[in-house]
Formats: sequence, C-alpha cells, structure tokens
Amino acid sequence: MLHRLRSLCVLGVLVVGLSACANHAPPTLSPQAAAAWYGTRIIQNLLKQAGFAEVDEASDGEEAIAKMRAKKYGLVISDWHMAPVDGLELLKQAKADDQLKETPIILISAEAAPECLNTAKTAGAAGYVVKPFDAHTLRARIEGALRAA
Repeated sequence: MLHRLRSLCVLGVLVVGLSACANHAPPTLSPQAAAAWYGTRIIQNLLKQAGFAEVDEASDGEEAIAKMRAKKYGLVISDWHMAPVDGLELLKQAKADDQLKETPIILISAEAAPECLNTAKTAGAAGYVVKPFDAHTLRARIEGALRAA
C-alpha cells in the first residue's frame, strides 16, 4: 500500500468538478458554483495534507479526458454532477479507453441512495464518496481505490 501511495504522489491526482470557478472570488459565484469552488479547494487541501504534491484540476469530464490522455494520473477524483460531461460519463469514457481504463476514478456526489452507489460501481468506479465528507473519509476511499487497483 505504501508503494502505491508513493507512486500516486509521483503520478499526481486529477480533481474534476467546477474548478474553472477557482479563479473567481466566491462571493461572485452562484450558490452551486460557490459550493463546487469550496469543494474543490477542500479536496485539494486534503490531498496536499496527505502528501500528494501534484494536484491538477479539470472543470468537467470533457476537460478531464483530454488531460488524462495528455498525462498519466495515479488517481482521478470527480464530482458526479457537472456539465457538459458529468462524472459518470467521464468514468464510462475512461473505462472504454485502453490508455485510461486502469486509472482509478473516485466519484463524489451528494446522492446517498444505494442505486447511485451501484451505478457507480457497475460503471467501474474505484470508490464513491457522499458529500459532505472529511479528510478521514476521503483518505479511506483513496486507500480502498488503490487496494482494488
């Protein structure tokens, strides 16, 4: 497990959500965009505190797929609900791509319904995190995703 965490630190993590909003001050954002801005910042800070020095961002699934094709990531953490390409579609596209299919992807959603978890697992998610969450929960999902990979 320690070796997998070290390789993840070297490869980097891609955080996918509405991170394009990160260049704006939160008060100028819609409530949904502000929540995404804070969520992305929280995830990045948690990852950096856990020792992941390289954390990149993508604003949606379309940008994430392009970044994943350009650079190898050790892990992708994606919000489920975003447009134009949501996290589930990102997951499906990555799993259908020979170059990307081995990259573990963790989906994050406010949906706690068992059918959402089942949909994510069936599509190939390495983990599923329900908002709100804390550093301990995120780290546990990361470790679980790496064990399964």
